This record gives sequence, C-alpha cells and structure tokens, in this order.
Amino acid sequence: MISDPANAADARTAGCEFTPYRRAPHRHDKSAASTIVDDYKAANSSNALYTVFYKMAAGPSLAYAQDVLEELENYPADVVVASELLFGGQFAAEKAGLPGVMVIPGSYSLYAPHMPIPGMLPQAGLLGWMQAKLHAAVFRRLFTHPLPALRKARAELGLPDSGDIPEYQNRLPAVLVLTSPAFEFAPRFPPNVLFTGPMLDDPPLVGPSKSPWPASDQRPLVIVSFGTTYQRQEDLIKKSIQAIADLPYRGLVTVGPAINIDQFYIPPNVHIEQFMSHAQVLPHASAVVTHAGHGTVIRALAHGVPLVCIPIGRDQPANAARVVAQGAGLRLPAKSNGSAIRRATRLAGLNNKRPAAFPMASLTALQALRD
Repeated sequence: MISDPANAADARTAGCEFTPYRRAPHRHDKSAASTIVDDYKAANSSNALYTVFYKMAAGPSLAYAQDVLEELENYPADVVVASELLFGGQFAAEKAGLPGVMVIPGSYSLYAPHMPIPGMLPQAGLLGWMQAKLHAAVFRRLFTHPLPALRKARAELGLPDSGDIPEYQNRLPAVLVLTSPAFEFAPRFPPNVLFTGPMLDDPPLVGPSKSPWPASDQRPLVIVSFGTTYQRQEDLIKKSIQAIADLPYRGLVTVGPAINIDQFYIPPNVHIEQFMSHAQVLPHASAVVTHAGHGTVIRALAHGVPLVCIPIGRDQPANAARVVAQGAGLRLPAKSNGSAIRRATRLAGLNNKRPAAFPMASLTALQALRD
C-alpha cells in the first residue's frame, strides 16, 4: 500500500506493507489542521468539486504517478489498484504496462445512463428522461475542468491523450464499486463496473466497544456520526447533541480523529467518544443521525436502522437521496437547526423495531421538517 503517512498504522494493522507518498500531497496526521482537500470552504458544490480536482484528482496527478512508478521499481507488482479520482495511480499502471483497477469505496460517483444528478431523486416518464439528459450534460461539463492538468501529466509521462474522463474510465480493466447494487439508482452501468459489496467491518484500529449504560437501560439509542474526515462539522454535532438532550433517548456520539471532544457540552443522556465500533452498537440502535457518508449509511442499512441524513458535501447528498428513495430515512438540509433535527430524530426513534423499510421519507414529512 502507498498512501499518506497518516494511514501507515491502519495499513500495517490490516497486514499490508506500507510506503508513504513523497511527491504527492500527503498528511502526517488526521487532524483538522492537516486537511488537504478543504472543499468544505467552497461557496457551492461546483466549486467544491473544482477544489477536489485541483488538490487531489488532477493538479497533483503527475506527482501521484511518479510516486507509484518509483515504488513499482522497488516493489514489482502484477496490478495497480487506485482509489477513485487518483488518476495518477492509473497513469503509472499504464506507463508500467500493468492493469490498473479503479476502486470506488462507496456509491457509484461517476456517470451512468438514467442516474439522476447527485442529491436528486429519480423521476419517471418525460421528467426522468429530461433529468437523465441534464445529468449527462452537467457531468461532462464539470469533468472537462481537470482535463488540461491530466493531459499535461500524461504528456510528461509519455502517454497518449486519454480522451475525456468517461471514455478513459470505460477503458479501464475494472471499476470496483464497494457498495450493494440495490443501493444504486441506475439500471445499467458500463461493462467494466463490478459491484463487490460494501465494507461493513470497522477500521483496523477501532477496538472493542462497551456501552456506557447498564443493560437495564432500555431507552432508545440514537447514534450521531458525522464522519472521520474534517468537513467543519462541529456545529452540526452540537445541534445533534442539543436535539437528543431534550428527548427521552440515549445518545452516543462519535467524532473521529479530527475533532476535539472537549469543545462539546454533553448532557446526562449523551455519551461522546473519539472512536467506537459501529458494528457493535448499531444492533442496539433505534436511529442514526449522520452526514450520510457511505460507511455510516451502509452499516446502518445493514442493521435495518433508520437514518436522519444531513449531508454536508462530497458523496453525501447522493447517499442521502438513495436513503430517501429506499424509504430508509429522512434528509435534512445542512443548515437545519436543533429543532428540525429533534423532530426528525423523534420520527426515526419511534420506529424502534427496525423494519425493512422506513416509512417516514415522504416529501410531505421532509417539507414539514424544513418548515
């Protein structure tokens, strides 16, 4: 594995040999201050995507390729597996004459026919046809932005022009999508797209977790999780804690490595941890309040736990739309106040038996929560 130095312990715990990036952007820790892709500062979703292009996908693609090529000289391999948008890893594989596989560690983030624009719900009939056409046009327009930097990197490596991003992606030997096909909108995908199933295990360094409450405490349990990477989520965590404080529930809040837990006021019915095993606590949960990162969403769905999704950016609006479309939870805007989160959490917490489909995801319910 070649990655940020901050991932060395996780990689070695998982049984991998590890080499850190040298030229490519990298982090030595997972604190908020070390964040490289600060797309949460962008004024809108398009600018956020451009930030990802500039700081990860396209801008440093030559540096990623050079690091991987150097490692291939020291450690010959049979295949290169690179995360989505790390095109430099794919270019290195091509330069070395090796198959390059793309891994999407969540829901499908690229274009597929009849897939709605991320964050939107699919529509039927003429409206659905128009929506699909709009998505195709928007995707191609947005993804022309990184092409000059990608073409420059390929020229430096002595590789031919790759065409646009969908054309390049469709020529890869395989694109592995780490989710369930039942979670997806599109009826068909390019032939090289393979669904491997989601990652449900906890990260290697998350140890055993024990409930802070006695077994006799039968109050509904609400889990609050806004991810492990920094997206300026402190305010939403505070609002979620405030929402649970006024409910007859238990609240378990996990914040990950980038957030300082000392900044939060914790009421008596809420417990906060840096890390905790979701696999161990989700079977006992009545609801999950989350930013709708794929890992949290898919684990909650695997346990039949209804979700209150408050997406901040990245893949989260698309995941939240999938949750709503499946009838598995509610979606709230990122600017929601504590009262809206409280009402949504009550709706979710009432469904304590974890049915196969959560029935509170109608547009009427969503509008009432926004109001």
